[in-house]
Parts: sequence; structure tokens; C-alpha cells
Amino acid sequence: MTTSIPEVAPGSRTFYQVPVCTLVSGIEVNLTIHVLRGTKPGPTLGLLSTLHGAEFLSIEQVRAILEGIDLDQLSGTVIACPVANPIALQHGSVATPTDHVNMNRVFPGSSGDDLLTKYAGGVTEYMAHLVTKHLIEPCDMLFDFHLGPFGHADEMIDVPIQADEARMERLHLMGSLFGTLMHEWELPPGSSLAYAISQGKLGLGVEIGGGGYGDELSAKWVRQAAAGVHASMQYLGMLPGTPPWPESVNIVTTAPACARSTAAITFP
Repeated sequence: MTTSIPEVAPGSRTFYQVPVCTLVSGIEVNLTIHVLRGTKPGPTLGLLSTLHGAEFLSIEQVRAILEGIDLDQLSGTVIACPVANPIALQHGSVATPTDHVNMNRVFPGSSGDDLLTKYAGGVTEYMAHLVTKHLIEPCDMLFDFHLGPFGHADEMIDVPIQADEARMERLHLMGSLFGTLMHEWELPPGSSLAYAISQGKLGLGVEIGGGGYGDELSAKWVRQAAAGVHASMQYLGMLPGTPPWPESVNIVTTAPACARSTAAITFP
């Protein structure tokens, strides 16, 4: 076990576990972090999944992304946490059952020492703190994966309007590569993406798929999410090749103008 990010040799990959807590049942809870280091320098990409335990197909999406990366072709580093809330995943719940907290509302979280000085808070805030330190803070670009729980499905890319104009232009370009609409909205305080944007990073939410729709449709959603991330890595210069730019993309927003023209995006 380790609580620090290990050194990874160029052209290699590893994973390590970060201890979280011991449940009353005696079960040890850990976060598993994957690190892929390319043979050439470049940006650091973060992949975050399953902040909500009822949204589980994204685990397979992250697996497909990691398995599809050729380390000999990779420039930079990929850090992934496929299951950020293992306690909620075990129970199939959005919030963490032990403290009834939505993990995607408490970033950057609190450390163990901080929690000892507060009456509020708990294991969810501590998991958010560990994700922040091991994944969000080291990355330049964050993809946070969400989707519909069992019996529900989504297909959109979340674009945080908190981003400045320069970052918004780059986020639009990457979001267009997923083959679905983009949803611009002000992400809630305490969400992983709102925190990442506040720290000057790039960040998008990937909401593609749901639970209980069978192998064929689930496999399609896995391929779609992986293809979008791999194309975004081409745009970021992390993988060779030219991204498959679409002819157009639909953008919806919670702003008074309910729909925006795709003419606002100029594709390379």
C-alpha cells in the first residue's frame, strides 16, 4: 500500500492502492489508481469514474480507454481511478451509505486531520480528498464519467461554463469528438469538474450510457466513450493522428438562449 504517487518508468504502466478506511464489518476499503506513462513528455490526463455507485458502466469505459492506449505512442501520462466510491458501488447507491453524502458535492474533500477538527464530514470527504491529491491535482485535463443508473440512460457531454473563453474553446472541440450533444451548464460547487476548473485545469463530464440495457447497447456506449477520449488525446497531442472532427455538433445550455448555433465552433 502507498499514499503517494509512485514513479513510473517511461513506456510502462502500473496501479497502486490508496487506503481509505476499515468498515465496521472489518472490510478494508481502498482506491485503486492506474498510471500509464508514455515514452515522450506531454500533458497529464485524468480519468475519474463512479463517484456515484449506481453508475457502473463507466468502469468498463475507463477499462476500454486504458486498454486501447499504446504506450509506445503515448506522449504524457494518464492517471485513472475507475471506482472513486467503492462503498457506494457495493450498495448500488448514488450517495455513500455510511454518511449519506453525495461525493460529487464535496470536492476537494477533507484530509484525515481536517476531519478530526469537524463534527460534520466523514469517509466521503476523505475519499474526495484522496482523489483530489492522487488524480485531480496532478492532471491537466480531467474527464469525469457519469451516466444513467439502472433503467436510465444519458448521452451527452457536460461543459462547465465556469471555464474562461480560451478553455471553453478547447473544451468545445474535445466535446465535439464524442458524437453526441454538449450540455453547457454551471456545474455545482463541490463537483470534481467545478474544482478542476477553479484550479485552472480543463475538464469535461462524459455522460454516455446507463445500466440494464443489455450487452449490445452497453458495448456501443463503451466504444463511444473510449473513441471520444482517444480522439481528445489526439487533439491534446498525447496520441498520434488527427481527430475525426464532425461536420457539426449540437449544443444546449441552461442560459436563456436555449440553443446555440454550431457556427460558434470552428473545427481545425
